[in-house]
Amino acid sequence: MRKIVFVTGNSGKFREIKAILGQRGIEVLQNTDGYPELQEDDLEPIAAEGARWACEKLGMPVMV
Repeated sequence: MRKIVFVTGNSGKFREIKAILGQRGIEVLQNTDGYPELQEDDLEPIAAEGARWACEKLGMPVMV
């Protein structure tokens, strides 16, 4: 089974994503440590940098 880490402190979002991806054979793990967020108006660079940082820290695929 493939695994991905969802970096979020929101347990509701985690449960929803875990259920959706679980139906597709993907195990979702939760990490609540957070990540440094850039101060930008556009969400894309914030999410991209957060995902890069978390992936390097955790050593596995992540989503933020």
